[in-house]
Amino acid sequence: SLIFLNNTQLSVPVDGVSITNIVSTENGRIFFGGNDGNVYEVVYQHSDGWFTSKCRKVNHSRSLMKSISSLLSWNVENNIIQMETDKSRNILITLSGSSRLQIWWLGETNIDMSLSTSIESLNKLIKQKFPSLSEQTFNIIKIHTVTKNISDSVHLIAVLSTGHRIFLSYTFSSLMSSTVLSVGPPTGLSILSLINPPNSLSNASSIPESPNRFEMAEFQSSLISVSKSAFSSGVFIMGLNNPSQNDSNFCVSPNSLFRANSNELPEYSESF
Repeated sequence: SLIFLNNTQLSVPVDGVSITNIVSTENGRIFFGGNDGNVYEVVYQHSDGWFTSKCRKVNHSRSLMKSISSLLSWNVENNIIQMETDKSRNILITLSGSSRLQIWWLGETNIDMSLSTSIESLNKLIKQKFPSLSEQTFNIIKIHTVTKNISDSVHLIAVLSTGHRIFLSYTFSSLMSSTVLSVGPPTGLSILSLINPPNSLSNASSIPESPNRFEMAEFQSSLISVSKSAFSSGVFIMGLNNPSQNDSNFCVSPNSLFRANSNELPEYSESF
């Protein structure tokens, strides 16, 4: 089949910002971020208005004066290295090079934009939760959103460079339900569980027992260095680097999907 690209003649200036991520929502909203740490939206309409152009850039992160100040103090740690949308809960998340995680609420009808909560250092939060990781050096390779049709209790999964997978959940005010996001935005983030990586890239027998519940797991020494990860419908694929061996892929496939309204994981089979 052929794919035709239409020239929309719509554009916005980036003002010297190196764009690192672009995401969209099902109703056509476009967000992007870059090395200045700000979250932008491309706002477009059919024609020019009295006081607005038909295509413009909106900075949701900072006021104009703060944006000018940030141009003079860009830092690699402020880079937005990932943006993801949870289309089932109307949420946009951003992750910076310093592991700052921001959760943006897009409103019940997906037409609003407000910063719901911000975690200044997700790395620090993970180390506080799991002291056995406190002496380890790791990066967050990827944060995956878990949609409602997969799980009502697990909302995010963070994949570490060590191969650990961290399961997280949004928290809400006491007047809101923890499983019904449509009543309002999340107010925080909690860590549910950690799943260890396999101990060796060459010995399949070292793969840990398949977990079927959110249980605490102690850190085990590992030679794994994860460079990439993908997640869809409960299936993980992680790209593994090893200086002494060939690179390989580690796959985690569920025998059944997450059960909705449950704190249980499905039975897993893990393989290289």
